[in-house]
Amino acid sequence: MSQLSADERQQLLDAQRDLIRMVQQADAPSPKPAGLWVYRKLIRATMEEAIENQLERTAEVLGPRFSMDIERFCNEVMPRSPIVRDIAYEFAVWVSPAWTSDPTVRAYVPDLA
Repeated sequence: MSQLSADERQQLLDAQRDLIRMVQQADAPSPKPAGLWVYRKLIRATMEEAIENQLERTAEVLGPRFSMDIERFCNEVMPRSPIVRDIAYEFAVWVSPAWTSDPTVRAYVPDLA
């Protein structure tokens, strides 16, 4: 396997940063190349599905609010773990303070998550 030059490594790091920024931003401009838009949709859909599958009862209790909170999570922080099953935990830790301080959210919801 050949070694990457310093310039090639930097290009790879730049591309990785651009992809992360594109996935995270709600109003991200259409990426170049355009095929990356498919990855953005795939990544965000996978995260939302993982969270909804693991916090199914919480999603039922919160209704549309749950999807809006997931969207905010994706826009503001994104998960740190590369392991899909960890995403729901990171989401719950991130969103619990907002649910606790919101009088329209039932008091047991953070514990349910």
